[in-house]
Amino acid sequence: ISFAFECGYEAVGTKLLFLGNVVECSTRKHGNDWVTQLVTGEGYKELNESTLKKSLPPGTKVEDVVEEIRKQMPNVSRGAFTGTNLSSPIPYGYQVKGSPQEALKRLSQEYGLEYSIDRGQLNIGDNGGSSVKESEYKKKAFLLNEDTGLFDSPFYVFEDDKGADKGSKKKV
Repeated sequence: ISFAFECGYEAVGTKLLFLGNVVECSTRKHGNDWVTQLVTGEGYKELNESTLKKSLPPGTKVEDVVEEIRKQMPNVSRGAFTGTNLSSPIPYGYQVKGSPQEALKRLSQEYGLEYSIDRGQLNIGDNGGSSVKESEYKKKAFLLNEDTGLFDSPFYVFEDDKGADKGSKKKV
């Protein structure tokens, strides 16, 4: 199921905050309220529901491999491709296989990259680098507080490498 989350004000208009897929959904009664919880993932369907199998020739650049993977993900456009590692040539060719997520994860580990899908765009760059220019932060940041509709304390959801349960919460 596709999921888009927009918010804003009638006079100003709305901004798209999230575009992705619902992975899990649950509804429970909490006092007088019904609480629906959605577990979502940006690009979840595109990253996991197709299988790639292609060999690229010697001398192919890392950026060309990323672009080949991206082309196989419907509804994902090219975002920011930044950093020096993307211009590295691959001397013996490269075999792209598995899901797009597996292929991107493998390529990222081998060439020191990190990737994300944000609002339907694949962004990739060197580890520790940013695919967003510093001047763009103010345009991309959204203010969330009790005055703009936040009704509980924000928290991170993470999985501990030592085997902690998925969905563990840590207050910010």
